[in-house]
Amino acid sequence: MSVSQKEVAILRRLMQEGRIPTSAWPKGVASLLDQLIRSGIVDLEKPKGLRSVYIVLKNREAVESRISSLTYQDEVSTESVRAMNILKSGASKQGARLPYLTLLLVGGSAVGWESEDGTPVAWPKPAHPSCLRVLNIDERAPDNLLQPLGDVILVENKDLAINISEILPEALKGALVIHYEGWLSERFLQVLKRWRYAKLWIIPDLDPVGFANIKKLANYIPDAGVLIPEVLDSHFQVFQNTSIWKDNFSLVESLTPWVDQQDVALKSIFKRMHLAGAGLEQEMLMILGNKLKWFLIETR
Repeated sequence: MSVSQKEVAILRRLMQEGRIPTSAWPKGVASLLDQLIRSGIVDLEKPKGLRSVYIVLKNREAVESRISSLTYQDEVSTESVRAMNILKSGASKQGARLPYLTLLLVGGSAVGWESEDGTPVAWPKPAHPSCLRVLNIDERAPDNLLQPLGDVILVENKDLAINISEILPEALKGALVIHYEGWLSERFLQVLKRWRYAKLWIIPDLDPVGFANIKKLANYIPDAGVLIPEVLDSHFQVFQNTSIWKDNFSLVESLTPWVDQQDVALKSIFKRMHLAGAGLEQEMLMILGNKLKWFLIETR
């Protein structure tokens, strides 16, 4: 019996009998009794001629309301987490987090899908370029996780994710692009780790957070790759941003030993950014377009 079910059972008994001995109150819901006493809904009394102390009902309407609330919570316990948060704490975003991740997917013409047991899954093609796709990953049903088969590219900026397919290197034109925001979360990384048939790539911002995301991804998926553009002096002069480097400079010291072990192209761009005290945001790629030369780097 759950805690809420115990509460309902003892409150219904109190409603029926009007008073019950304190010894009858379940130990597992002692905090509820304290709340009822402080609120004046019940009181503790020792009736004349009896040895035991009794819990005496003082406010029948309040107890009925409490029973109704608890019963409703049980009825909707399989429903919206945010709705349950309102019942429990009065606000939808106070309490339990949503039990699923919703990912924005773009492209993926060369990527197949299958269920966890290996059954091929037909993924419908968008009816129009403006019709984007989403993948809903329910953490309550881990056996239902779909597996992408092929190249998957992680992109932090939504604008770039939606438009990047045309400027990807030829070998990755059919890759699946997935948008994420800011830091790669542990929840997302756990999903990526289970995508055993996907070759994962990341296009990072060229700043401390971007390099930290590369490192996090490499720690979870050692064979993950990195896509970075060739940065000419003219690009750097136009697009450099000192604030994104300065705001996250505290990360640089811990990143340096790891970067020193990486491919020369990755190491070179990091040192260049560090010396200049400036980074580059990935949105610049949309301006450079097809003029880009890409480096496809394997992390170490």
